[in-house]
This record gives sequence, C-alpha cells and structure tokens, in this order.
Amino acid sequence: GMPPSTAPVASPARGPDILMRSAWVMLPLLAAMHLLGWWVDGTFSRETYNLLLDRFNLHVEGTVPAWFSAALLLTIGFTWFQRADLPDVRAAGDTWRYRLLAAAFFYVSCDESIGLHELAIDPIRSAFNLGGALYYAWIVPAVVLLATFALLLWPIVPRMPPALRRSALLAGGIYLTGAIGMEMVGGLLRDGGDNTGAAYLLASTVEELLEIIGLLVMVTALTREGAASADTHPAEPAITRRPQPTPRIHIAPDMPPRKRGSTAPPEPQKRRSPAALHPARL
Repeated sequence: GMPPSTAPVASPARGPDILMRSAWVMLPLLAAMHLLGWWVDGTFSRETYNLLLDRFNLHVEGTVPAWFSAALLLTIGFTWFQRADLPDVRAAGDTWRYRLLAAAFFYVSCDESIGLHELAIDPIRSAFNLGGALYYAWIVPAVVLLATFALLLWPIVPRMPPALRRSALLAGGIYLTGAIGMEMVGGLLRDGGDNTGAAYLLASTVEELLEIIGLLVMVTALTREGAASADTHPAEPAITRRPQPTPRIHIAPDMPPRKRGSTAPPEPQKRRSPAALHPARL
C-alpha cells in the first residue's frame, strides 16, 4: 500500500489565531493614523487633512475605525448566535438568551456604522434639560436598556466556561468604560465649552480605543473557546467504504426454469442427439 504521509497537518485553530493577531495589530495602526491626522489638521491645510487622514478619524462614522469596530461587533454577534445551538446551551434552556445577545450585537454593529444613537441626543437633552456628564443624552436610554439586558441575560454567565466568562466580563467592562464612561467625560468637557481642545480630543480618542480593545478581547476569547471546543470534541472523520464487487451470476446451460411453488431443484435437461434435432437428414 501507499506509505503514510509525513507532511505536517495544520492545526484548525491556526487560521483564526492568525486573524486575531492581525486584528490586534490594527489597533496601534489605527491609533497612529488618527493621531497623525490630528497633527496634520493642526499643522497643515485642511485640504491636506481631508485628502486621506480624515478616513482614519476615530470620532466619526464612515471611517476605517468605524468599519473595523462594526466588523468586530458583527463577528461577535454571529459567534454568540452559533453558540445558541450547542447541546449544553439547549439543555439549559439558554438558546433564546444567546440569540437575544447576538441580536444586540447585530444592532450595535449597525449603530456603529451609521450612528443611530446620535439621533436621540438632541430630543432627550431638550426634553429633560440635561447637561454636564449627560450632555450626550443617548446615555440615559442606553443605561436603561443595558440594565434590562443584564437582568435577562445574567443566567447564562455562571454557565459559561470559566475562561470565556472571565474574558466576557473583562471585555464588557473595558467596552462600557469607553462607550459610556469616557463619553460622560467628553460630555462634561463639551458642555463646558471645550470641544476642540487637547483634553476633549484625548478623551474621545481614549473612548474609541477602549471600545476597540474591549471588542478585541471578546473576539479573542470566543475564538479560543471555539478552538478548545473543537479539540475537546473533534468531528468524527467520514468513513469511506470501498465499493463491493458485483457478484457474477453463472447460469448453467439448458437449465429449465423452476416451477412456481416447487422446492426441488430443477432437473438438468438431457442433451438430444443431432438425429433427433434434424430427422429429415437421416
């Protein structure tokens, strides 16, 4: 037979691991391009800044950082959706919770791209006369929704694998520190009249970077958990069966057909002489 192949087999987790490392490399690159654009905007003409570097602005939608964050959120959402079909999740009755969590990430991904939350700022601020830390008034309904989701989804947290649970809580804490905590700091500065100074730009930059770091921690944890599950429960290889040779049927010559209902083997037919076959020739 053929000798067994000695070529190394690539680990199934190697591909996702390379993607995760590449995603982490994007973080300092985005921060560097954003700070470079900040410096160019204050040093050179506005046309030079708008030529390219405004596409790396961390503060606005429709940029490379916004696309990157939306892609990470979408990836997390799809991963939570897939976990909803795991046997232990189904056995615990948590399928709907994981799908609700996935739907929340799908929405936030869309919001990150087109800024839906900003539509609520002016109406809520005017209706409740908000300012200071709540200058960006979308925070108010966001906190209410977060509390509601926390109550609905908390039962799945103790049932998560320990490593995934720790990373999920860490990632959520980092993300919310940026998205809400630093947004409140930026609101204080903006309400005080500082919307272009170094302090405000630094606060908004830290806000966006913390959001991206939290998402990267979450994606990395989900990827490693998926690889660990694959190693623990590897897929069974497909069994290939060799085609069985078609049996040859040998039919004896001059064998009359067996009568219906008869159990005795048919008697062989007697060979007749040439004279019996052709009596006219004799």
